[in-house]
Amino acid sequence: MIANRKRKVDNENRQFNDDWTVLYCFVQHQTNVICLLCHSTVAVAKVSNIKRTYETKHQEFHNVVGDERTARIEFQRRSLNRQQNIFSKQSADFSAACEVSYKISLMIAKSGRPFTDGNFVKQCMITAS
Repeated sequence: MIANRKRKVDNENRQFNDDWTVLYCFVQHQTNVICLLCHSTVAVAKVSNIKRTYETKHQEFHNVVGDERTARIEFQRRSLNRQQNIFSKQSADFSAACEVSYKISLMIAKSGRPFTDGNFVKQCMITAS
């Protein structure tokens, strides 16, 4: 007897269609589909879900057509990329500062000297730069 298996969304291999960017102002970022206008995500990359979200939340954008629509979509796409790059840049800066902090802590632990010793502080500052 064949067991009844539930249909799972993950097994459907749904793919984002690039035409949806122009039609509905959505882009794909990693595994999510994100609206360029309100930055909301859609759970499943189906045209019906994307279309419904676009028509209910962004009726005023439906009247924008042609070159103006393309320009606004491109502006929103660049804006989203800038927002995402801010976090990755801050993460890189934080990890560099954390690495220097660990090096200085290791120097303090190995030397056994107080951090008020002038020459030792100078060595730590050279390491930090």
